[in-house]
Amino acid sequence: MEMIFRGILEKPKHETLAYRKRCQREERKSRVMEGKKLQCGECGFLSNTVGKAEEHAKNYCHTNFILSEEQFIDQHCCSCPTHCNSPMALELHRKRSDHSEYEDTEAKLRREEAEEARRVEEILAKFIKAEEEIRILMEKERRANTRLAIKQQEMRSCLDSIKQSLKFVEQLQRAFDTLVMIVKNVVEKPAEEKYRRIRISAIEKRLGYVEAGFKFLELCKFEKVERGEFFVLPYYEVEDELLEAANVELTQALDEISKEQGVTRQEDMLKRGKN
Repeated sequence: MEMIFRGILEKPKHETLAYRKRCQREERKSRVMEGKKLQCGECGFLSNTVGKAEEHAKNYCHTNFILSEEQFIDQHCCSCPTHCNSPMALELHRKRSDHSEYEDTEAKLRREEAEEARRVEEILAKFIKAEEEIRILMEKERRANTRLAIKQQEMRSCLDSIKQSLKFVEQLQRAFDTLVMIVKNVVEKPAEEKYRRIRISAIEKRLGYVEAGFKFLELCKFEKVERGEFFVLPYYEVEDELLEAANVELTQALDEISKEQGVTRQEDMLKRGKN
C-alpha cells in the first residue's frame, strides 16, 4: 500500500523535465524582445512577442517575419475596418487600397461615442416629442368629450323645455319629428346646401313656436342669418359626433313619449273596465 501511494505522489523524472521545458518555451514565446520586434513582411503587422507573431501567422497564413525597430502606432482606416499598428502596415495598406484617410484609435472611439450619444439624444428627443403629442391628443380628446357631454346635457334641457311647453302629444311628436328630420338630412347628405339652409317660417309652426326648439338647432351649430329668416349650418361647421349626439337625444325623447302613451292607454283601458 505504501508503494502505491509513493508511486502516485512521486512523478517520473522525464515527465518533470518535459514539463519544465514546455514552460520555458512558453515563457520565451511571451517574453518581450529587448529593442527588437517581429514584423510581418507581407502586411507590416508588428509584434513584440513571439507568441503574438505565431498567432498572426496562424490566423492570416503569413510566414515572412523580420526583425524590426519600428515604433508602434495606433491608426484606423476611415474607409474600411483595417487597423494598422506600424508605419510599414500603414504604408502598405495605403498603397494597396488607395485609402488616404486614417485616424487614431482613441479619436475614432471618441467620435463613435459622440455619434452614439447624438443618436441616443435624437431617439430620446423623438420619444419625448411623441409623448407630448400623445398627451396633447388625449387632452384634446378629453376636452372634446367634455364639450360633447355638456352639449348633450343642454340638448336634453331643450327637449325637456319643449315637453313642458307643448301639452298635446301630437304637437310634441311633430316637434321632435321635425328636429329628427333636420338632423338626419344633414347627417346623410352634409354636402347638400338645401338641408343645411332652413327657412325659419317653414318650421316654427311645426316646432310649436317654442324657443327651445330653435335653441336645439343652434346647439347643432345652425346660425340665424339674413335678419333671422333662415337657419344655416355652414359645411365646415358640420360635426358628425355632435349631430349623432343630437340624434341620440331625440331618439330617447321619442321613446319616452311612446312609453308614456303606452302607460296612458293602459290606464284608460283599466278605467273603462271598471266603469
